[in-house]
Amino acid sequence: MWSFQIHETLSGDLVERVEPSSGSWRRAFTEPGSGSHVFELRGDRDNVPVGQWRSMWRSMTQPWARTLVVLWSGTPVYAGLISGRKYDRKTGRLSCSHVEVRHILRRRFMFPFGEFNPGTQLHLASKGFRGLIRAVAMAGLYRPASPFWNLPVDFPADQSGSYTMTWWHYQGKTVEEMLAEIDRMTGAPHWDFVPKLVAGKLRWELVVGSPRLPGPLVELHDVEESPASELTVTEDGMDQITGALAFGQGAEADVLWAIHGQDEPLTGTPWMDIALSEKTVSDQAQLARLAKGSMDEREFIRPQYGVSITADDAVTPALIRPGTTIRVYTYGDEFIADGAKDLYTIAVSGDMSYTVKPEVVEV
Repeated sequence: MWSFQIHETLSGDLVERVEPSSGSWRRAFTEPGSGSHVFELRGDRDNVPVGQWRSMWRSMTQPWARTLVVLWSGTPVYAGLISGRKYDRKTGRLSCSHVEVRHILRRRFMFPFGEFNPGTQLHLASKGFRGLIRAVAMAGLYRPASPFWNLPVDFPADQSGSYTMTWWHYQGKTVEEMLAEIDRMTGAPHWDFVPKLVAGKLRWELVVGSPRLPGPLVELHDVEESPASELTVTEDGMDQITGALAFGQGAEADVLWAIHGQDEPLTGTPWMDIALSEKTVSDQAQLARLAKGSMDEREFIRPQYGVSITADDAVTPALIRPGTTIRVYTYGDEFIADGAKDLYTIAVSGDMSYTVKPEVVEV
C-alpha cells in the first residue's frame, strides 16, 4: 500500500518511483515535519552500467532540488525536501534526510535580495486571518518573474477583516517569524501545507482553518478492539502561565506595553507570569492581541493523547492527517474519564509498517 516517489522541488515533475528499504516521517502543522529514508544502491541494477547508476542516484537525491513523496494507495501523506544524504561505501546504503516545505520559510524573507530596501514595508490593512496568512506566505513563496523563488503552492482566497499589520524590510524578519506573530494572536487559525498530486505533478495547498484545520472524523468505538492501541494521556504544566506582559517599541519608562492575566490564579496554583519581547510592534491593539493570545494558549493545561493506529480497510493512513478528528470511547478506566473524546490531530508520524501515530489534543 505504501509507495514512494521523487519529484523536482521547483516544478513538481516526477523524477522516479523508488523503493526505500527503511524510513520514517512526521507531518505537523505547528512546525516543519521531517524524516529520513534509506536506499540500497548495491543491489540489482537491471544491467545499468555503474557510472550511469551512480549519476542517476546522485541527481535523483540532490539536496533541496528533489522532494521525496510518501503515498498510501496513491494519495500523498508526506512530502519532504531532501536536505542531506549520507552514503556508506561498505554497505552501499544511501540515507536521505528530508524536511517539509514549511522549513523554507525559515530561510525566506518577504523579498529576494534584489528587492531589499530598508524603507520598504509590507502593509496589510483590513484583513481577516486567512488574508494575513495568505499575503505573508505569498510574499515568501511567489514571484511571477522568478522561477527559482516560486514553489508549486496553491494559495487560498483572500479574506477581508479587521486586522492591520505592518512589517518593514529593515526588521529582517523571516516569513516564518512573520507568520508566528499572526499565530500568537487570539483566535488565530491553524494552517498547513498539504501535499497533493495534480496531473502527476507534486503541489502543496496552503489550507487555513476556521480556526481548526478541516479533516475527516474517524470513530474508534472500542479502543481495545479497534485499530487503535497504546492510548496514553499526558498533562504537562511546564508552559502554564497566569499572566503575560508584552513589551513593544520604546525604551525605559516610555516603552509600549500590554498585560493580560488572571485576576486570581486557579485554586492551588501559584502566580506564574511571563514577559514577551515584541520590540518591532508599535501598535497598542496588536500588542494587546499578542499578550492575550499567549495567555489563551497557556492559561490551562491541555491534555495530550498518544495513540497508535494500524491501518485496515476502514481506517487508512491517508485519513489520519493534521486536522483529522479521532473520536475514541473509553469506559471503566482507572484514570481516563468515561465516554467519548474527540481528539484533534496536530501531527502524525509513520514508517514502513501499517501503523501510524497521530499526536492529538482533546477538543
